Amino acid sequence: MVTKVSGTAIVPDYYITQDGKIVRIRTNDIESAVANSNILKYVDKHIDDTTDDIKGIVTSTNVGSTGLDFEAVLTDSKLESHMVTKLDNGEIPNVSVKMVPTPEAKFTQMNDGNGEYTVADDWELLHISNVEEGRCTPEDGCGAFSYDLQLNSISLNETADTGEQMTGEECIEKKLAAAEVELEKLELKLTAELSKNESIETELNQLKKQNEETILELTAATDELLSYKEADIEQSKTAILKLDSEHPFTGKETKAELELVLNTLRRSSERRKANTSTEEPDETISAIGEFRDNFMKPTRLRRA
Repeated sequence: MVTKVSGTAIVPDYYITQDGKIVRIRTNDIESAVANSNILKYVDKHIDDTTDDIKGIVTSTNVGSTGLDFEAVLTDSKLESHMVTKLDNGEIPNVSVKMVPTPEAKFTQMNDGNGEYTVADDWELLHISNVEEGRCTPEDGCGAFSYDLQLNSISLNETADTGEQMTGEECIEKKLAAAEVELEKLELKLTAELSKNESIETELNQLKKQNEETILELTAATDELLSYKEADIEQSKTAILKLDSEHPFTGKETKAELELVLNTLRRSSERRKANTSTEEPDETISAIGEFRDNFMKPTRLRRA
């Protein structure tokens, strides 16, 4: 006996992830997930670690008027009986879809006035599961709404490689084998992506190290430049003190200001030497004193 169930697995809405984040699923996100998905397993309680946990095969998925509509063929008699009993009693079995962003998906933080949420631009389906209580309930529009019992039928409308028609069980076995092949391909793809990510991470670490070394070099060069400027200023001050041992420094002079003072003192010194044989030494001393007084006034010196 083969049981085919159909219903809706998810509808566009806001959902809370396991880590407490709010994610918005839009109609175009469901369309993206359907387009990116291959053969899907039907499982129970999201247990899908091994092929032994597969309870059936999802034979079709499409975006309907309300959300993601699906059809699945069940291969587990216990789950078949459970779902059929609930439907016969007027209850709607809960279903849930494992829908995740693709590795290439880009995320965007948004706010619609009621709070922040996240959207992704690329999705894929991993499986559809029977659950006791899903994030999307029958009241929200999700669940297995109907079933169809088919006895030894060609439920999947397929033929064997020999051209003979297959029973439902044989067709499911073929689908399971194809699903295993697809799963192996996906695992290989995931391994390649992880290796690629490790390579990118290594390159990023190398760039970070180079950046840190560059910062250290620039810091050392800056310190050396400051040290040179300070030594240059001290040299100018020493030269000024040789000409005027009592010259008052404020400690805020720039190199240009010190050079102006030094040039002025040098010219005064040369005039003083030229006037040593004359009878006007007091005028030279007076000129130096007048220059010092003017230099110490609040008016800022004009740079040459």
